Amino acid sequence: HHIPSTHKPKTSLLKLRTPTLEPRTFFLIPFILVTILPFPFSLSAQNLVPNPSFEVGSMQCDFIFDYPVFKSSVSGWWIPTTGTTDVFSTTLTNPNCWAYMPANDGPLRYPNVPRIGDQLPRTGTRFIGLFTYSKGISLDSNNPADTTYREYARVKLEVPLIVGESYCAEMYVSLAERPRFAANNLGMYFHEKDVWQPTWIEANPQVIEKEIILNTASWVKVDGKFQADVPAKYLTIGNFLGYHDTQVIDKKGADPTVQRNNYAYYFVDDVSVTKFEQKTFIYTGATTICEEELAYVSISGGLEKIVWSALSDTTKLLGGGTNFEAKPFETTSYLIKGSNCGVIVKDTLTVTVKPGKSIELGGDQVICEGTSLKLDAGEGHSSYKWQDESADRFYNVTKAGNYSVSVENLNGCRYSDNIRITM
Repeated sequence: HHIPSTHKPKTSLLKLRTPTLEPRTFFLIPFILVTILPFPFSLSAQNLVPNPSFEVGSMQCDFIFDYPVFKSSVSGWWIPTTGTTDVFSTTLTNPNCWAYMPANDGPLRYPNVPRIGDQLPRTGTRFIGLFTYSKGISLDSNNPADTTYREYARVKLEVPLIVGESYCAEMYVSLAERPRFAANNLGMYFHEKDVWQPTWIEANPQVIEKEIILNTASWVKVDGKFQADVPAKYLTIGNFLGYHDTQVIDKKGADPTVQRNNYAYYFVDDVSVTKFEQKTFIYTGATTICEEELAYVSISGGLEKIVWSALSDTTKLLGGGTNFEAKPFETTSYLIKGSNCGVIVKDTLTVTVKPGKSIELGGDQVICEGTSLKLDAGEGHSSYKWQDESADRFYNVTKAGNYSVSVENLNGCRYSDNIRITM
């Protein structure tokens, strides 16, 4: 590729031959589409990305150095620059393969070369990895070389985007352990033409992750809603911003003293592009409770990152997730927030508290033989029920035993209590 070693840390480490391209792999995608399309499903939910989790293709053991080998390894995808995006798999049986994953059953080392990291696919058996930032290699550590070396993966969509239509694009990413840096700006760029560029692609991606993802243990979703302004046919994944426009964190990495590790590298899996669907909160459960009861509401509707707070103080989060629980002392409104493809959705949920008054028969008591004790369940209730089915407010105790009563007030709230009498 005639890439200087300062622009491609891993190419200076090995010179391996890769298998020749097998043309038949290019015919896998049309056969898969013929199988999938006849099944009934909502068109709006159709994923426009073929081979979205990189499962189809002839898996390689070693580094991928060129365009044809990557295209045969990940059918439907290719590299639009001189970069060398990688493919990893759990199906390889040789743990000495560069592409062997996971690497946790041995040292993070490919023969004579440090492995880039350790991860399991989010789904299936494979995923890809690419450089999103490179600080360069310089003898002067105070003045590192300015480099915009990047790696990318490109795919042709099943159908072009419709101008004016809104879409939801998402992918899952995970940071590799060994590289020194973590960086932001990993994005998804939709465009009309398949243009090859030598080093890096300067563009304004429609979806971009401005936060720096530091998670190396699990997969993090990067998603966003956008409106198509051109009938884009292609999707390219990578960092489209320059060296000085990318924020980084020096996380030291597995071996920070090695200059070749002065880069950020991310794994990518499960890429999706679908028509954007409006989503709302759906509540199941009681939002009207009696005083001192717990309000439990199940929240559905397909939204993510659900949190709630009191409407009177939205700065203080009270909980999160799809199970809402609260025990207000009076009628209270809550702000419910969720995410739909990066779009914040808000709603209010009011829990109505019906006034009531719990009953107290008092603590357990001891009475003398031949005497009696009058138990009082309190006034203002619409019905009373003692342990022997009697229905008066008062109950006269003349012998030892366990006594209990349940009441219902005018608001339909039920309360109960019990007491033990010793003679």
